[in-house]
This record gives sequence, C-alpha cells and structure tokens, in this order.
Amino acid sequence: MVTGAGRGIGHAICLALASCGTKIVAVDIDLESLSSIEQELKSKGCEVSIFVADISRRREVEVVVSGCMQAMGHLDILVNNAGINFLTPQWETIPEKEWDQVFAVNVKGPYFCICSASKPMREQGWGRIINIGSIAGKVGGPTSGIHYCVSKAALMCLTKNFARILAPFGITVNAVAPGLVDTEMTIGWPEQSKTRYIESTPLGRLGRPDDIAGAVVYLASELACYVTGETLDVNGGNLMD
Repeated sequence: MVTGAGRGIGHAICLALASCGTKIVAVDIDLESLSSIEQELKSKGCEVSIFVADISRRREVEVVVSGCMQAMGHLDILVNNAGINFLTPQWETIPEKEWDQVFAVNVKGPYFCICSASKPMREQGWGRIINIGSIAGKVGGPTSGIHYCVSKAALMCLTKNFARILAPFGITVNAVAPGLVDTEMTIGWPEQSKTRYIESTPLGRLGRPDDIAGAVVYLASELACYVTGETLDVNGGNLMD
C-alpha cells in the first residue's frame, strides 16, 4: 500500500516494488494520476488496486485498508509517501488553515494509515512500514515552508515511536529522508535555490525519484529485517549524520 502513489516519488516506489513481484495498492487523492499508474503497472503484469482517498480522514483510510484486504487478502508493506508542501515565504503570517492542512496530511495521515494497516500486520506477525520524511525535518529547509519542515520532523519522531510499539509483532518501522528531489513538487522552486543545493551536495545533482524508491525497496526487504526506528538519509551527501 503506497500513498501519494500517482506522481513523483510515490509513482517510482510503486514501479520499484512491482519490479520485485509485489502486488500494489495505490492510494492518491487524484483519480487521473491513479488511473495512469494503474495502466502502467498492469502493462508490466503487476496486480494492482487503486483507491481515491484523503488520508487525513481516518474513515477513508479505514475503507482503503479494508478494500486492500478484500482485494489482496493480506497487507505486508505500507509506504506513507503522501505529503504536501507550501512555500510560504513569510513565516510570521502563515495562515492557520495552511498549518492545519500540512499537519493533517503529513503527520495525521501517516498516523491513521499506521494505526489501520498495522492491524492485519499484527495478526500475521510480519510487516514493513516506511515513512517518507525529508532532510528538511532534520535541518530546516531554506526553501520549504517552516510548517513542512516541522511536520517532517514530527513524522520521523512518529517513526521511532511506532518502531518500539510494533516491534513485538514482527513489524519494522523506518523512514527515508530525501534531500531535494526533482519531482512535480519541486519543479516550481527557484532555480537559484536548486543551484545552491547542487553546489553543496558532494554527488553534485538533485535526487531522482528512483533514488528514494531504491531505499524503500531495501527497507521493505528481508535484507533490512534487523533495521527499525531508522531514518535513512538519501541526499547525495548533502547531510551526513
């Protein structure tokens, strides 16, 4: 089950997991992008189900997980990728509604997804949960809105909490913290900001969605069976901690 599956990093994650033989439950708020990834996955012989849902609403998440169980019979991997970012430059005057929206999608949504998806995982005694955080949640983003940065820090803290809670059930919970990735979300960012980022990155380029997808595949695999509560940096060396 991959949220925010229709575009960018979510799209790449779906393709990468499908290439490993995984069945995909693609979740997004946009039907058009979901239909596109559905067709692409089916053309590759992947079994896929799509669900239009707003993950910030608990009931809609519960309906998706129930639909996943009906369609696939089990739920092994959850990737909390859906997220939003506003580039509001004036931090003193960020609208309250905008703060609420960012936290609803970036923090409350993954919380709802973990609570619901972990139920069948606990029953089967196995699961992989991977949250997509951000370098901005560690260092603050010079371009991202402050509410986005704080929400991603909260998500990575949520990762550690659930890693402890769910470990007795054979479920690992980890996060991936991308640097600046070349996607639809960042296409409108100032070129000067992108240039500064590239110049400060040892590998000398922006991230690609496939870079993040590769990290997700690792954390979802048996190769990472002894890794939990970890945030894996994927940023070309821009942040080394």
